[in-house]
Amino acid sequence: MKSTIAILLLGTVLAPAAVSAADLSVPLPAPAPIPAPTPMARWTGLHLGAGAGIASTKLSMSNRSVLDFYWDCAGPGPCQTNRYGSSGSIDGRSVFATLDIGYDVQIDRFVLGLGANVDLSNGAGGKVSVDKSVPGIPFPNGSAFQGSGHVGNGMTAYVRGGVLVTDTSLLYALGGYSVATARLDGRFGAGDTSLFYLWSGGVRGRASATLSGPTVGVGFEQMLTDRVSLKLEYRYTDLGGLTATGKTSSGNCNCYVFTARSRTQMDVTTQSVRAVLSYRFDL
Repeated sequence: MKSTIAILLLGTVLAPAAVSAADLSVPLPAPAPIPAPTPMARWTGLHLGAGAGIASTKLSMSNRSVLDFYWDCAGPGPCQTNRYGSSGSIDGRSVFATLDIGYDVQIDRFVLGLGANVDLSNGAGGKVSVDKSVPGIPFPNGSAFQGSGHVGNGMTAYVRGGVLVTDTSLLYALGGYSVATARLDGRFGAGDTSLFYLWSGGVRGRASATLSGPTVGVGFEQMLTDRVSLKLEYRYTDLGGLTATGKTSSGNCNCYVFTARSRTQMDVTTQSVRAVLSYRFDL
């Protein structure tokens, strides 16, 4: 009897210890993971870049000239007025270096930005010589319109917006406003030997100005590292027009006098492709 009681008492003492030991063998639940901080958007910030490109520039020229003849006729006005016209175009090629600055903001999968660039060009231009008339306007035998034009350095301010194709690649469109230097030289009637025999060198007009107009384009930009990106871009620019006017007069001993007025218009459009390597700042 005493042995039974002793065994029961011993079991009562050891049971809590056994339960505690069993509790220690049960694995504790893993702690909840701590969320990683969201990284700063890599596309947000200031960027500076430099690159190069090629441009195709079209110079579309048109000339309208008026000759007023005076000889033995009554009245103060001209006895005869002749009107002439011609047109032609130049397709010029050039290469340029470009400097680019801008600021982008990333919003989810979209990127919006402002920017500006300066293009330093070797210039696009050439000469055109036309010996045919515009339909409906007669052109004298031997006379010709000769024009030359040139477009030089320019700059553009633009906005752009695009979508991230991947975290490191951006497809975008842009729109902006461009300016560029230009000059024009137009001459009419220099080669005539029948109608303009009193006229040495024809009538000439020259002009130079800074042209301006809208720019649109599309591009693709790829992050090469966390700080460096490369973009390829196509642009179309309409720079408007430039006008040159000239006037001259001549006569002979028989009191045969004429005056000549000439107006040459040059319209400029440009297509360009550029590659720009940029460095990005967290600003």
